[in-house]
Amino acid sequence: MAFAKLETALAAAGAKPADLVKLNHYVVGLNHEELVTLREVRDRVMHEDRPPPSTQAGVQDLFRDDVQLEIVGSAKKRQRRVPQADFWPASSGSWTFVIRQEKSKH
Repeated sequence: MAFAKLETALAAAGAKPADLVKLNHYVVGLNHEELVTLREVRDRVMHEDRPPPSTQAGVQDLFRDDVQLEIVGSAKKRQRRVPQADFWPASSGSWTFVIRQEKSKH
């Protein structure tokens, strides 16, 4: 779900996964099985043999108790204002964005 939001955010900015220059993931309670799954999903979204440099880190908590996964990344593309999106211009021609996925309710 978070990676679908990532694709939507990129498309809203007129960009695509190939425009990503950096991608970091922070996951609450990351275990090996989740690590493998997230890598597989990331690789499907990237649609390329050489995804951008990325860091995937397991963390104890994120800024909100209800957030399970946070993706922070940067894409290089022509600057364009996108209303009501979770990303913003970082500098001329590049975007920084944050995608969050809430924890599952058990």
